[in-house]
Amino acid sequence: MQQNDDVVIQFSFTGMMHNREDCVLKVGIIGNNIRGQTIQQFQCPSIDMYLYDNDPELCVPLGTGLGDIEQCDLIFNCISTSIDHHSYYHMDNLLQATTLLHHPYQIIYGSTPIGFADSNGCGFMPECMINSKGEYHVKHANYWIFGLPLSNTEECKQRLKTLITICHVEGSIQSSVIYWLTASEAELLYVSRQAVRMSYLEMYQSLSDLAIVKGIEFNNVKLLLDMDPTAYSMPIPVHDMHLLYGQFQKAGIESHYIESIVTRENKPIHVAAPTTKKISLVIPSTNDKLTEDVCRNLVKKDNLVILFAATTTLLLDEDGNVLQNVIAKTGTFLTKQFFPRLDYIWDFSKMDTCRTCNTSAYSVCSAAMIETMNKLELVKQHNCSLTFLSDHDENDVLIQAFVTEYPQYKKLVEIVHILFDKSERSEYVLRT
Repeated sequence: MQQNDDVVIQFSFTGMMHNREDCVLKVGIIGNNIRGQTIQQFQCPSIDMYLYDNDPELCVPLGTGLGDIEQCDLIFNCISTSIDHHSYYHMDNLLQATTLLHHPYQIIYGSTPIGFADSNGCGFMPECMINSKGEYHVKHANYWIFGLPLSNTEECKQRLKTLITICHVEGSIQSSVIYWLTASEAELLYVSRQAVRMSYLEMYQSLSDLAIVKGIEFNNVKLLLDMDPTAYSMPIPVHDMHLLYGQFQKAGIESHYIESIVTRENKPIHVAAPTTKKISLVIPSTNDKLTEDVCRNLVKKDNLVILFAATTTLLLDEDGNVLQNVIAKTGTFLTKQFFPRLDYIWDFSKMDTCRTCNTSAYSVCSAAMIETMNKLELVKQHNCSLTFLSDHDENDVLIQAFVTEYPQYKKLVEIVHILFDKSERSEYVLRT
């Protein structure tokens, strides 16, 4: 990480046209939302601002188009993202905005997975303008952080320095201190801060619960805890925790503390594309076509299918295109998995040889037992049915123990033994 050095900035760029002689820098903003409006607070006499939004009534000035944004010296992409069905951020709107413009100096100011900015040739700006009350306040920010893109790095750095220096000289901000990171480092910083803040709030809640049990007035203690200058008391978007947890899952790394935060959060999760369809989680067999038959049948019955496997698995339609209403998600049930909503779970993994012990004895292998426990945990979380499909006659002791301990789920969990007789297989698929 590098801090801004004291330098004299020469306010001149080539290749850009300005509408007035005293305009030093043109800044484009995409998205008239709270973040876009925050960037507008950089406005000062020597900087022209252009804000574009899909709603023409929200463009500033009115009539601003993408062509005007393309002609700016810097662009801040502030388009919002939201969580998708499989716990990752729905990036379509942001991705569309970055690809519509062929501009080398785009800075994303929003929530993205780590590596998204680099993969799309953009820089990234983590949150540094929110005060302790959770209010956006550009003028009183103490410092600035920018993650630079992989290409045109020095020129992008120069333009960002110019922006901050002019705004500081002309009084729209009080600090000109800049810290430089790579775009991926800045994205990691953003989600790391959210994790630390949420952890702090989670500890507050746990301590409050303890105080209730002990008959202690926790507010008296909290008053002094809040005097700690390192305390974080602002609300944290739970979506960012889901994003971080999803990336831990994808990397196969366990994080029990973040997991506990995600599962404890009771707020409803906004799905980017709301659906009234039933959602079926399908854990496929690696070598049996029955998985594909069941998935196609579920889609025909208007289900949204999440196909969960260690590697990306795609189903194609008759024309060779990716089958609609089937979402591929990678991961392993050796760690707990999170889904916003599930109606059915279909597990074909018992039809394969166990990857760990190379046998079909799924009830005795420790790795397979962990996977089964985490699948059964989803039944408790979503009150959904779980069907294990097996090609051998074996009673799973763990499943029997589960339905004995939780009899309310007995009708939801079953093992179905599938024979290799084609007529019976077809009959089962039609019955699904």
